Amino acid sequence: MQRRTIALTSSLGLVLLFISSTALAQYQLTKQILTFQGSINVTLDIAGDGGTQSQVGDRPASPVTNISLEPNHFYGQLRAEPGLPDSPTRPFIIELELSLHGDKLIGAATFGLLPEDGGDGDQLPHLMSLARANQ
Repeated sequence: MQRRTIALTSSLGLVLLFISSTALAQYQLTKQILTFQGSINVTLDIAGDGGTQSQVGDRPASPVTNISLEPNHFYGQLRAEPGLPDSPTRPFIIELELSLHGDKLIGAATFGLLPEDGGDGDQLPHLMSLARANQ
């Protein structure tokens, strides 16, 4: 499967993302997320069929769920564990909402409680910007 690489930069907090549409299919995204307490390495693999996996820090890769794809917009959720810089102290959801602007993906990643813990306990959204490193 052919993949393209995008470099990821972020201001504020832990972020993740995944994408698949005609414009956003078959990408591998890598770089660091910058948080108040340090940076976090992130890799996102987006397959042409819409399947998306993410690896955060040294954690194993895991699937992105509740994905919604439009030609220039991506939404998805990822379960995450505590222990990352600036992360909550118990398991949480990272909610991603990103839009394609030219050759950049720009949006937010918001930490929230797991549904079994009460759901809508959103925290501060973290801004993120992705730019293509090569194709």
